[in-house]
Amino acid sequence: MITACAPHLAALARFALATGCRAREITGLGWNRVNFARKTAWLDRTKNGTPRGVPVNSDAIAVLEAERRKHPQYCFTYRGDPRPVAAWKMVPLAAAESNPASMTTQWKCRWTLQVEPKG
Repeated sequence: MITACAPHLAALARFALATGCRAREITGLGWNRVNFARKTAWLDRTKNGTPRGVPVNSDAIAVLEAERRKHPQYCFTYRGDPRPVAAWKMVPLAAAESNPASMTTQWKCRWTLQVEPKG
């Protein structure tokens, strides 16, 4: 899926896969909402409207570190603006066109990690 992304969306895709966050939750994420010492990000825009903290693993930290000096306010930008969700919605289409089997695997993996009970 990441290889199907335009370069300016690859970081957003990697962060979403590492954290399980939705694109709408992380577009507009500001540096003031990321705590590198505690490895957390605070999301103001969530699906149910309730702000929440998200643990940030080493993969997500690596993405943030790579984006850190690109904009003084936002973590993910394109030409100085927070990344538009409309562009993100095109990623699954591009990925499916380039390799349909991998797209199915990516979504199944994300679904499995989020909803299957342990044990």
